Amino acid sequence: MHIKLENVEKFTYLGSNMTYDLDWSKEIAVRIAKAMANLKALDKIWKSKAITLETKLSILKTCVFSPMLYGCETWTVTKRCVSRILSFERKFCRKILKIGWTQKVTNEKLYRKIQLAETLLQKVIQRKLRLFGHICRINDSRKIKTLVFGMMDGSNKKGRFHREWSDDIEQWCGATLQELSHAALDRQRWTAIVTMASDTNGLDADDDDVLQ
Repeated sequence: MHIKLENVEKFTYLGSNMTYDLDWSKEIAVRIAKAMANLKALDKIWKSKAITLETKLSILKTCVFSPMLYGCETWTVTKRCVSRILSFERKFCRKILKIGWTQKVTNEKLYRKIQLAETLLQKVIQRKLRLFGHICRINDSRKIKTLVFGMMDGSNKKGRFHREWSDDIEQWCGATLQELSHAALDRQRWTAIVTMASDTNGLDADDDDVLQ
């Protein structure tokens, strides 16, 4: 049985907006806007001295991080996307810790104060790599596997080369897609690769930079 697929410029799947050029900047902007709205709605909680930091972080993960990271496994993460994610992270860190924008605080000191085990970027990297590992281990007949490893007929539209979903995987892990697909078959080995990739790429490049 042959399935005919229509080639479109954009479509919505499970609440996420997808485009032909894999530009996720608009989708990420929408996610950040929703998370910021939730952050502001809970302003009384962040300002409360009666609520512990541990409780605030639990609320943050449930009410702010969840809508922010919805569908992040499907994102193609460009430098612009990374910049937006880091900028949003700095905003909520300062808000919860009541640190004004005029105060000079390094990234390292800020993360130490807020006691975050993982950055948002690390979470994105981990979720995407775990999805890739799962796809590699499923049956070859599954359509999602064909979508990731298959080739589409035709040519790209004129203009700059578009970054693909799999380009993130290769960049973060420092290996080819073929090499990584074999490594992912070993769950223990793949878990170690995911941890290493998120630790290497999921932190700000310069911990001495002053957050603005």
